[in-house]
Amino acid sequence: KAGTLVRGNHLERIGMVPGLGQSEFGGYIGMSLGGSGYLVEEDTLDQIGYGGIALSGTGAVRKNHIRKTSLTLTDGGGIQFDFSDGLVIEDNVILDLGGASNLVSAAPDYHAYQQLNNGIYFGDKLIRNTTVRRNLVAGCFQGIYVDHSKCSQNAVVAENTLFDND
Repeated sequence: KAGTLVRGNHLERIGMVPGLGQSEFGGYIGMSLGGSGYLVEEDTLDQIGYGGIALSGTGAVRKNHIRKTSLTLTDGGGIQFDFSDGLVIEDNVILDLGGASNLVSAAPDYHAYQQLNNGIYFGDKLIRNTTVRRNLVAGCFQGIYVDHSKCSQNAVVAENTLFDND
């Protein structure tokens, strides 16, 4: 819904039981927002099974603290988005993603297994006019991953601080 405000929430230990999520990518997510004109700010997310904040549409995500996502599924992100136009992702702190301590079915002993958690993940679906700035991302597989496989346009990634990422 246009004008939705999500502020000052604390979400902890979300989606930590393997096998209880929805099919595809619908489960184990701390927050999922779509539509237009939303604002997500000053929230804390800690120990999330897959993605911390999953977005589509148009909005802003500011001043959130996200720690330890991708604990059940290994390829999520602290903040991840697809099918969006005009997102602003700024001044967030994203730390220590992907301990994968609760994995049961992801075959961590399989020769092709790998952690794929990203601090900020531009998905592989249509993404336009997105700005990612002044975020701090540390302790992730990849700090910021821009996947341009499907028609992404006009991304601005500036003034971010990334360290101790693989």
